[in-house]
Amino acid sequence: EFQSYLVTSAARNTLKGLLSKTLLDAGGQRSCSSTVSAW
Repeated sequence: EFQSYLVTSAARNTLKGLLSKTLLDAGGQRSCSSTVSAW
């Protein structure tokens, strides 16, 4: 149970990091930070 939570959490953090990086590369810092704060 707890292990699956850790896996889910790690996957979400990885996805968030990839999303942030993509937005940072594509649209600059402002869109990146607004998306991260929306999480």
